[in-house]
Amino acid sequence: LMQWPAALTGLFCAGLGMLLPISRLWRERILANQRQKQTQDFVQRLLDVIPEPVYVKDNQGRYIVINKAFAQRRKQNAEAILRRTATELAPDAETVRLVTSEDQRVLAGATVYKEDCIHNPTTGENQYRIVTKGSCLNAEGQQVIIGANFDITSMRLAEQQLEAALARQ
Repeated sequence: LMQWPAALTGLFCAGLGMLLPISRLWRERILANQRQKQTQDFVQRLLDVIPEPVYVKDNQGRYIVINKAFAQRRKQNAEAILRRTATELAPDAETVRLVTSEDQRVLAGATVYKEDCIHNPTTGENQYRIVTKGSCLNAEGQQVIIGANFDITSMRLAEQQLEAALARQ
């Protein structure tokens, strides 16, 4: 059996003593990352239960979280939407201007709550919706935009039919 010199043994033990705190820190970091991933997964599942489109944008206007309803409404998968801006996704320059302006107002502290009508080029039908946007701080303390769209097409069409029926009488 080989004998290590006392100085080398001391150095080895000191090295082990340094590794133990590092491995503890490494383990704590891994556990923290796992908790963060679990929280993100829970938030995604929570948002996916909401039947209307919901999204989160960063302060540069990039989509960073969307729910399934948002992707389905846009007829795209999440990968085609996430990390992209309205400039990249909007159908025309007027929509880009409107969305960018609203986002800037929201980041300045305003809240957007409006009803709008958009034309669906695929079906040729109009879609009426309530659009809401506000802001809050994310887990890292950065301001983000939270938005939701609520489809009210069936209500507006029923109103139009009722108005037309009343006008005929």
